[in-house]
Amino acid sequence: MALGSRGGADGSRVQAAPLARADFDALERQIREPRIPAPRRAQRSPTQRVVRQVEVRLGSARRLSISDHGGRMWVRDPHRGGKKIPADVQRRTAQRIQGYAGQHHRHRFERLEVRFRGVFCYVDAYVEPDSPSDDLLNVLVETRDEYVSRLRNTPLRLCRLRFFGDEEAWSMAYYTYSHEKYEGSFFATGGWFGTPEEAFETCAMFLQR
Repeated sequence: MALGSRGGADGSRVQAAPLARADFDALERQIREPRIPAPRRAQRSPTQRVVRQVEVRLGSARRLSISDHGGRMWVRDPHRGGKKIPADVQRRTAQRIQGYAGQHHRHRFERLEVRFRGVFCYVDAYVEPDSPSDDLLNVLVETRDEYVSRLRNTPLRLCRLRFFGDEEAWSMAYYTYSHEKYEGSFFATGGWFGTPEEAFETCAMFLQR
């Protein structure tokens, strides 16, 4: 099938090369169904790309604290970094935790130990152990007095708080005995940051009594 003719160099008419039927059909489809280019993806700003990269690294289980100051985006991971806890903050924090625990949960522990190291505040409790069975004592090869004395002096690790400079906004981690390490968690309020009192209330579920 010829598509038409064209002029030669000497002015004569030259017959165009014939088109195959398949080529003609393809050309006809292009004319009737013009190709619509796919919409371009919206480009992320440099700040959006950084935030997205951090979100991917942290995963969905960890929430970010994001704030905007002067057009710059700051992303804070609740379970990384922190600031060394000053001595006066250590004193006030220990008093707050001891006071709250004594007022609301005093019957559930014998004593509390609040200690500090770097950016962290550790809260441990000492509880009165339950009376062991004879079978348990046989397995442990201990007397009843030895068993009770050992557990009375073994701390129950309740939580670890991380300081970021604000005494009203700490992050919290539980001690997992299965892995023997602290793992980040959120507060009973549903947030990733809270007060020392809220932290103790959250981890008080580990106190059996």
